[in-house]
This record gives sequence, structure tokens and C-alpha cells, in this order.
Amino acid sequence: MTLGWRSGLDLDWAFDLVSGDPQVREAALRRHAALQERHADAQRRVAELSSRTGTPWPAEPHLAADMDQRLSAVGDAGQYLLLHTVAEWVRGGEDRLLPYALLYLEWEAGYPQEWVKDWRLKAKVLRGFAQLPEHPEWLAARLRALVVSAVLTTRGCENRWYVPLARAVHDSGLRARLRAIEATEESPEARVKAQYLGHMLDHPEFPATVSTWRDWLRA
Repeated sequence: MTLGWRSGLDLDWAFDLVSGDPQVREAALRRHAALQERHADAQRRVAELSSRTGTPWPAEPHLAADMDQRLSAVGDAGQYLLLHTVAEWVRGGEDRLLPYALLYLEWEAGYPQEWVKDWRLKAKVLRGFAQLPEHPEWLAARLRALVVSAVLTTRGCENRWYVPLARAVHDSGLRARLRAIEATEESPEARVKAQYLGHMLDHPEFPATVSTWRDWLRA
């Protein structure tokens, strides 16, 4: 689902990574893996020539031309990678790339075993969404759904960055959902996380750090 965006990139297939159809999702996973391997192979070829010549910038004209071609292949392969596109959104904040950053979070939420783990990138994406100057309702609703998913699951590193995201998009509906999790959820961990997030929403002055979480648990 591209929400009407025309990104200019050949990446619409990536939205099939969260398809409810297992066959469609499997095809997208195969394509994703093939693109990653293509990029990795291009990088290996650059490393091989660099190792052989003793420098990434050989002076001999024929070797310099060969290196230029290999580096160009790395760039060509990288432009089709979802994670590179997400990282580009983090760096520049281009609206046309936002759906892919959102997809990256929704991929983890829906299919954590298939999701390609990059915890540093995930943290940057969460911070990026929290720091947007505005959150249109369609986006805020999907980000709130991701916040609830993070509360309900035991997976994930860097989930503390869901706190500033929740602060940026919370509404009465999110508050009510957290209270419902506290009251009815069978998982003790989910109940504790819901209570903690409610506490952090009530105290926006508290930083979203591991120390804050530990201090709250001890209180």
C-alpha cells in the first residue's frame, strides 16, 4: 500500500512484505534477499580490488576505471534496497520516502521473524517520526497502532523510543487502550509496559532512558 505516493523508486514491491497473503509475502522476501545479495556481491568486488591494489583509490588509469565501475555497481544495487531507502528518509526527511520508513516499522510489528534487524536504524526511524513537525491523522493512527503493538509484544530492542513517539501522537483513544491493557491483558509484561507508558505520558519532562525505566520499576 503506497497511499497514493509516487516515490520515483522501484520499491512498490516492498509493501508486499506485510501482505496478509503468505505467497505474496514470500515472493517479496525472495526479492528482498536477492537485492541484498546483489548489493553485498558488489561490495565484495570493491573490497577485492581494494585488497589487491592495497588502496581503495588506485592511481593506475585502468585500475581506477575498474574501481569506478565497481563503486557504481554498489550504488546501483543500493538504490533498490529498502533499508537504504529508509536510511535516506532518516537523513533527509523526504515525504516521498516516508511510506518506506513506516513500512519498516510495520514489518517488524507484523512479521518480526522475517524483519531484517537493524536496531540503530529502527531507533532513528522512531525518533524521526516523533520529531515530525506534524502528524496527519492517517499517519498518527498508524503510529499509535505501532505503539500499542510494542506494548503488547516482548520483542525488540530500542523500544524505549516508542515513548517520545507516543507523546507525539497520543490521544484519548491511546490512553483508553493503555488502560484496557492494564486491566485485561493476560501478559504481566504488557500490563507493566502499558502502565509505564501511561506514566511517561503524564510526565513529559522525564527522558525516555533505560535509567528512567529502572527507576520507575523500583518505585
